[in-house]
Formats: sequence, C-alpha cells, structure tokens
Amino acid sequence: MTPTLAAPLAPFADALPVPRRLVAARQNGRLSVPIRAGAHRFHRDLPESSIWGYDGMVPGPTIEAERGQPVTVQWRNELDGALPVVVTTAPEATDTSGVPVQCVPGLSGGTPDQNAAALAGHAVVHLHGGLTPASYDGWAENLVAPGQDAVFHYPMDQRAALLWYHDHVMGVTRFGVYAGLAGLWIIRDRRERELGLPEGPPFEVPLLIQDRNFGLDEAGRLTGQLVHKTDPEVMEAFAPFTVVNGKVWPLLEVQPATYRLRVLNGSNARTYRLVLLRDGEPELHRITQIGTDHGLLRTPGRVPPDGLVLASAERADLLADFSGLAPGSELTLVNTAAAPFDGAPFPAADARNAADPGRMLPYPHVMRFRVVPGPGNPPDDPGRARHRLPPAGTRPRWPARRAARSRSSSANSKANPACLPCASSRSPTTTTPGLSSLSPTVSRQPATASPPPTSRTPRHFSRSSAGMRSGS
Repeated sequence: MTPTLAAPLAPFADALPVPRRLVAARQNGRLSVPIRAGAHRFHRDLPESSIWGYDGMVPGPTIEAERGQPVTVQWRNELDGALPVVVTTAPEATDTSGVPVQCVPGLSGGTPDQNAAALAGHAVVHLHGGLTPASYDGWAENLVAPGQDAVFHYPMDQRAALLWYHDHVMGVTRFGVYAGLAGLWIIRDRRERELGLPEGPPFEVPLLIQDRNFGLDEAGRLTGQLVHKTDPEVMEAFAPFTVVNGKVWPLLEVQPATYRLRVLNGSNARTYRLVLLRDGEPELHRITQIGTDHGLLRTPGRVPPDGLVLASAERADLLADFSGLAPGSELTLVNTAAAPFDGAPFPAADARNAADPGRMLPYPHVMRFRVVPGPGNPPDDPGRARHRLPPAGTRPRWPARRAARSRSSSANSKANPACLPCASSRSPTTTTPGLSSLSPTVSRQPATASPPPTSRTPRHFSRSSAGMRSGS
C-alpha cells in the first residue's frame, strides 16, 4: 500500500480571496485588461510566486456582462520575461518509497525543459463557452506578442451563464493557464434575475478550482516556484495542492444563509468529485445544483450521492444552504476523484478517508466553510436573493418563453488540440456528469444592441510606436 503523506502546508489558513469584479455596463461595454507578470502568494507559509495574470492577478478579474449588450475588450499584452513555470518530466514515475512523484513537490530528479523556459510571452485570449464570432474567438494561432494589443468584440447574445476566459496559445495552453492566465466571466439576464438568485457579494461566490505544485530548495523547503511536473507513465500533470481562487485550501466564513457558488474546474487535467463534509459525514443535502456550463437547468437537482463530478473546464451553479447551523460550525469540501479519473466510484460516506497517493490524491482538501453570526439573506434585498426556487425535482416557474436550440459557438473557428475542453465546450447543451437527465433548456432571443464589427481579422496594435498604429 502507498504510504500516506503529511501535508507540508497548513490547511484552511488563508481566507478565500474573491476576484475583483469588472462590470462591463459600468464602463459602457468597453474594457481594457492588461496581461502582465506579477507576484502572488498561494499560501500564508509560502514565499511569493512569480506568475502571469490578467491584470497581474491570480485569478484575473471576474468580468460581468448583460445579455444582449455587446462587450469590447482590449487585451493588452504587457508580459515580459520568461515563463514563470518550471516544466519538467521526472525520470521515474515513483520515488524510492513507492509514492508517485506527482504527489510530491520539487522536480523529483527531472531537469527543466529548456523549450518551455524559452517561451517569450505570446498570448491569445479565448472566452470559453462564449457564442463568439470566429475572428474574436481566440484562435490558437492568432498570437499577440508582448507590446501588442488585441481588440475583441463579444456579442453576449446568449443566456445567463458562467463562462471563463483563458490563454489559448497553440501547443502551450496548459503552461499559460498554469502560470495564472485564467479568469471568470458571468453573463446575467432578466429571466435569471426574476428568480431572485444571489447576485454579487457576499452571497454569490465564484470558485475557480485548480491544482498546482511548487519547487523545493536545497534544504527541502517549499520555494513557491510553480512546477509543472509529469512522469514517464502519465503525460498529464496532476499537481498535489488544490488551489481555489489562487489560495491553497482556503477558508470562507459564511452566514447561516443560502449562498450561490459559481464553480469552475480550471485544472489542466484533474477531475474533481466534490463532497461536502461536516464532522466527517456527508452533507450533500445542503447543495442544490441549479445550472451548468450553459446556464440554468430546467429543474434544480440534488448532486449525485457520491458527489458532484467536474471535469476540466466544466462549470456548476450551486446553491449551498448553511441555514440552521450554529456559529462555529465547519463544513469541508473535499475531492474523492482519483487521477487520471476513470469514473470509479468512491462512496461519499468514506470521503474523510479519500487521501491516497496511489490514486494521485495525496490531499483531498479543497476548502472549508465556517459559519459566523450574521443576518443571513434579507428577504427585502433583491441583490442578496429571495430564493424562490422550488424543491429539487420539481419544475420551477420559469418566465414564459419559446424554447429553441442555440447555435454552436464559432462553428468555423479552429479548435486548439492543446485545449481539449475547448473543443467539447462547443456543444450548446453541455451538462454536468451525473446530472444528464437534467439537461438545460436552451433559449435564444435577438440581441437588443447592434452586432459587433464584421471584420474577419482581429486588430493588433503596437504601443511601442507613436499613437496606436495597426500592425501584425
């Protein structure tokens, strides 16, 4: 049996950060987002890590848009220096103790990949899940060099949903995202607001879940250097530390109320099966799934009895009910999915014992919720929610509408083989595994604003010249 590993970092030591909101309507639908190098501390006890980030942050700001109101984003590539990730392949799949090398920090005898180290900061942004014209879809070959800008137009002619944006450079998407180039994008609409769901802080919380690994110094101490490590038997990197909104195993203080959790699996390869525990026992009845990749489900539903499965790039819209819990109560979100994930079941009742390096799951922790005193959800505050959803399994009273199939996004655009979830995301009826019977009704309405420009090629600008000169 593979020995268990002691966690080298204290869990639940850092408060969960909430990414900065960038509301398009407050800026007349025109946004400017720099892509730049920065420094980020993934854990209280780690040194700062060098990262690439949108606005120099991990994750990038959460962009919020309204259906039918086009958004124009000027993506400004201000990256300088080398890729802030050491890429390596360990010479052996396990160490001398039989522990998979991907479960431990450091290079495990591997040497840095010089080709990855030579990457010079070219970028291109893809809005994952967006119904976007091909010329603005972030083709993997449409590179934006450091010092250049790309102006992309997004029609927002789709229903309310959680999307995400990320780097999409051909062949090295995994390294750009691992370095920090990812952020959430929320579309809102009138129909969703009529349900009185939480919108904005504190009761709507975005959760970008990823896995990361770090380097070691000569004394065996964690350095904070991002390490992307594979081994001869597994071509994907399954890093041991779960990071939520840029923090390893964070803590979120919640009031005894209902929260809306907008969850994204932003890992390159790892699948999560999420289970909520209280005192080591499952509390899955507190979670109701109301939406998936492309918006609200037709009916709310309970998560599967073994937990909520999210593969790479998949999203889930959840209501978590913390009402009735005394201040000081703690609930822990854990992962029970082995890596690589083969669908093998793992009972939620055993989730407290999910740690198993042999399954490349040395530390199942994801994050913790701690209940604190508070008023909960005021019924007279529409921004905090009225929660008029019926019980799971019953049909909600959606506003009357004509159901129609949504067109596939960017039908003529090229898929990036380095970003396989991007290709699968083009289905307009994607559902979360385990809830396929609750497929969403996809509706469309004409946009209320004029369409974006129809030029076939995105514009690239060089800021190094006088003025804004068009260039390649």
